[in-house]
Amino acid sequence: DFKLLGNDRTKSIVEVLTNDSSALDRQALLKALKTLGSNSYKTLEEDTMVSLFQVLERDQIEGLDRSFRSAVLENLTAESISLIPTDKARFLIAEIKADNSDILTEEKSYMLLNVSPIEDLKQMNTEQVYLFSEAIKVEQMELVGGEKLEVLMGKIQAQDLNSLDKLRVHKMSSLISDSGLSSLEDSKKAIVLSKINADFIEYGTDGSPTIPSASTRTYAFGDTGMTEQQKQPGIVMAEIIKAGGFSVFPVRGE
Repeated sequence: DFKLLGNDRTKSIVEVLTNDSSALDRQALLKALKTLGSNSYKTLEEDTMVSLFQVLERDQIEGLDRSFRSAVLENLTAESISLIPTDKARFLIAEIKADNSDILTEEKSYMLLNVSPIEDLKQMNTEQVYLFSEAIKVEQMELVGGEKLEVLMGKIQAQDLNSLDKLRVHKMSSLISDSGLSSLEDSKKAIVLSKINADFIEYGTDGSPTIPSASTRTYAFGDTGMTEQQKQPGIVMAEIIKAGGFSVFPVRGE
């Protein structure tokens, strides 16, 4: 019957059913949504999209066409994403692929990571982990928190970690726990060392690398001129060495 009404009227019914709790009939709402064409999803109001995520059950959202969830992710602002129930945010994360990563703005990346439970972030695939790690503002990583960044560092592929810029890798590695840093794969330890330590590795008289003084609290990035006040570099290096990463230290001249 919804098909006979056409998209415009069906869309109006969706908006009424979503925004009027006294008229809520989830099954009717779901049928109306499934009748709408993918182009109509993009024309739904932001508050309607948010309300749909609030009133529909998780399995109902998952059963809808991908174009619906993709339209929601594309149309919602970061502020609106913050209103989506935390247990349903993973459905938006799951829609991020390399072919539509342009809709993942810095703010949306931060907000989705911020509202999602850690267990849901652990379900991300390696491609999604990389796209989120690349999109989020470095300045917002601290707000996401070390525990969630540790999940990203643990799941990201070594080659993807290597493609991230030095400041981004430094920030992530400085915010995760020492135990999380120690548990990284050797290939990732090598990347962390090459990315964040090249500017302050000290060498002994015999040319071997040594750990900077533990009192070293600030250091500058040669290519940006920015000074970072983060985890002491000596401690970062010591944790990697304790975990068996000494063999990947760069030698003088490399």
